[in-house]
Amino acid sequence: MVGIRAMKTCSLKLLLVVLVPSLASCQTDDSKPAAPTQSLVNMNANQLFETALAAEGHAYLEAEAQLQQSPGAATELRTRQQSTNHFERAFATVILDWIEGRSQDNEAALAYFPAIAEEKKMTPAVLPRPAIVARDLSFRFKERVASFLAIRLVKETDWPQWRVSGVVLYLTDQKQPATTAALIRFASDERREAWHQMAITAIKAINDPALPDKIKFERLRAEAMKKPFPRTLAELEVQ
Repeated sequence: MVGIRAMKTCSLKLLLVVLVPSLASCQTDDSKPAAPTQSLVNMNANQLFETALAAEGHAYLEAEAQLQQSPGAATELRTRQQSTNHFERAFATVILDWIEGRSQDNEAALAYFPAIAEEKKMTPAVLPRPAIVARDLSFRFKERVASFLAIRLVKETDWPQWRVSGVVLYLTDQKQPATTAALIRFASDERREAWHQMAITAIKAINDPALPDKIKFERLRAEAMKKPFPRTLAELEVQ
């Protein structure tokens, strides 16, 4: 049985409406963070990292944006890169590379998705085809946004089907070991069978030598949270 991925609930949306007026609509603003709440403004880099690590959706985007602006962010992120938590290390590396200017394509990658969606509205297809999205990302960015989009795949829980599938296909094509921790987290939490199987296919394609250790960590995390762990992932741990 595939594990259940956390979804944004109406109560969370209502809370965000109270805290952040610009989020009064339940529609997402395609990866753009709202103005930070006062509680985030008062947090230090360590607190912001923990908040971002645990958050999803707009709450994540807020925390990520505030973390990038925190004076102690670089030091905190370098410390987190030494963590035994594979997903935490991958997340810290993505944010550190971004704030230190080593990920100059991230914004362009984010801008691609609303642009292609708007373009396809005027065609008989109406929606972008995932295979075309993957091809475009590979052509425009090669492997440069793979780690970034892998983290966003986990953290932004409201993507449409074409965007989720397109990004997973792109990650499959790029075969970057740095993305497997995020793909494992996605496969562990995702309840939709088609997306889960796509993630499993991507994980297998990457051939990451550290895969058993990464899966073990995620399995232990699921056990600690009393969540079911997918058999498809458990089988990869012992291969």
